[in-house]
Amino acid sequence: MSVKAKLKQLINTLSVKFSNEGYVRYFVREKQSNTKLKLDKEQLKKANNYYGPYFKLNPVFHRFYTEKTGEYCVEYIPDDKWFTDIDRFFNNREKAKILDHKSYYERMFMGVDVKHPQTILHRVNNLWYNQKMEVISFTEVENLVKNEEVLFVKVSSASCGGRGVKYIAGSTILDDFKKETNNCLDVVVQKPIKQHPELYKVGANSINTLRIVSLLSKEGVKVYSAILRMGIGESKLDNASNGGISCGIKENGQLKDVAYTMYGEKFDCHPTTKVKFSEVTIPSYKQVIKLVKELHPLIPNFRLVSWDIAIDEIGIPILLEVNLCMGGLDFHQLNNGPIFKEDTTKILDEVYNKN
Repeated sequence: MSVKAKLKQLINTLSVKFSNEGYVRYFVREKQSNTKLKLDKEQLKKANNYYGPYFKLNPVFHRFYTEKTGEYCVEYIPDDKWFTDIDRFFNNREKAKILDHKSYYERMFMGVDVKHPQTILHRVNNLWYNQKMEVISFTEVENLVKNEEVLFVKVSSASCGGRGVKYIAGSTILDDFKKETNNCLDVVVQKPIKQHPELYKVGANSINTLRIVSLLSKEGVKVYSAILRMGIGESKLDNASNGGISCGIKENGQLKDVAYTMYGEKFDCHPTTKVKFSEVTIPSYKQVIKLVKELHPLIPNFRLVSWDIAIDEIGIPILLEVNLCMGGLDFHQLNNGPIFKEDTTKILDEVYNKN
């Protein structure tokens, strides 16, 4: 290997190890998996041979998924390569820094019949806007806020894992609003969503949302994995990093039998409501998949996208967020197995220029 290639490999490794995602992958996965389960020689050989043409495999990720799911699959994508190589190949991260912004979604997808959360305020580059994107004074902002009973204040970008999402309500709503927006240049302020009764069954305190991964290619848009994220207890957030759980969705919209935390802890029923996951079917699931396939070609600089979608009380999908890069991997592979399934080698060939 040349000096240049070694340097590039080192930079990629360090960028993963010392990023938030990398910390979780390298150190937590080692701690969780290394002392509990060892892959046998045949499993290690099979995985090393499978990924050998592309990169040197770190087996900690195969150990983690095998231990937590009870099923060994050679096609599991290693978490480190997902972020350093695969996501970087398919998505323009520099453009994502600009476009991955909640205030821009409605304009990004103009011309497509897609519902968005009801946003009453935007702040972009320290300027306040109303719902029509007209610049307004802070007095007007205060008047809008104090007339609401409940609001969500969301950081407009870099809010992965539920970070930067605040629930404010009650008589102190205006004071709480000022506190939560004091140090944030870009935010959106939205009314709460009324979700479908079928999704309230698995957690009435949080909006339980779908996370869908799609890939845009010459053949069109293909959905590779879909899960339902659910809050636990009194939490208003369904994100795994906030203690939530996720469950795989079958092609017919029915949930699978078990759900997982981000660390691989398994549940046979919802820990708060005690509802069995397989008794829940996602309303309008075919409509959700159709919507993703319509929207994805409109953002061709981002070929590997994670979509966050809610279902309103009458079954209409609501586009909450578009993760243009750095979409999660672990909850997909815990719930649904290898992310790319039978297409794994075809996709790796493209990423690593083996075609």
